[in-house]
Amino acid sequence: MSRTFRIEPFWRVILREFDVSAESLARRAGLAGHHFANDPIMVDVGEWAALWDALDAEVDEADLALQLGRYLTLDMFDPAVLAAFCSANLRQAATRLQLHKRLVGPCRLLVEEDRGLTISCEVVGLPMPPRLWGAGDLVSWVALARHTTQRRVVPVRVTMPVEVNGRSELGSYFGVPVTHG
Repeated sequence: MSRTFRIEPFWRVILREFDVSAESLARRAGLAGHHFANDPIMVDVGEWAALWDALDAEVDEADLALQLGRYLTLDMFDPAVLAAFCSANLRQAATRLQLHKRLVGPCRLLVEEDRGLTISCEVVGLPMPPRLWGAGDLVSWVALARHTTQRRVVPVRVTMPVEVNGRSELGSYFGVPVTHG
């Protein structure tokens, strides 16, 4: 039996902000139309990926990942986001999120300090992460870094294992090109 987990509260914010019907999204993802009526909303890794792919298809906008990054705010009342925003620095925020991510989903966050801070994430149970999730997660990390430092943090490098929509827009946002690898 596959591990299930509660999806994060920001899904309800996303659905409202993009005027997406929860029933339509659930059906597009191959779930029961009433899936979002459940509390808590539980999914396995395959359903989680299907929801991200369904959102990408439902909204169908090249800059969707950038738009999603704008919704990483304290208004979501997500304990992990709150802990990250209350961190003294990005390293501490990453360490706090590293603990939280493995509790609520299929994501394993890797935080390395060598010649700077490297943050990477892999999805346990999938050979490749959903394209929109990958791009949105990167945008969220840069948004978090910029918010917590009050500076325009520019990553040294941004690499994604999948091709993404809006690559040039993402590159402009990050301040460096997005590479595939």
